[in-house]
Amino acid sequence: MSVTTGHAALIRRVVTMTDPPNVTLPNGPGKGLPRYVIQAAGGAQTPADLTGKTRAFPEIVVRVETKAWPEGQYFIESDQLVGALVARFPPGAKFDGVKIDRAPDVRPPLPVSDGVISIPVIIRATFVF
Repeated sequence: MSVTTGHAALIRRVVTMTDPPNVTLPNGPGKGLPRYVIQAAGGAQTPADLTGKTRAFPEIVVRVETKAWPEGQYFIESDQLVGALVARFPPGAKFDGVKIDRAPDVRPPLPVSDGVISIPVIIRATFVF
């Protein structure tokens, strides 16, 4: 096992959402808007204890992408998609051997490009193997 096992668990959790928007997986083909674009973002591994077990800290970034609204209007669609994603990973949730220790970190939107607004959401977990 390795930190990539945790990445897979986090990605599965996004893909198995009820009624998700289009989902673009790492190195997968692009899909139409609105969409979640998933990237494995690294993580770390350290010794967990003296028994030889390892504690891993997997991390993914999900970019919530929607059509950009005209200047001065709110991001209604993207806000709803961000909210659904954050709700899927509440602190304390345990699934597929990983645990969510803190709420996902919603970052400021990236600059609009080609009429698409992109809001990064960082999701972190821990697990021991």
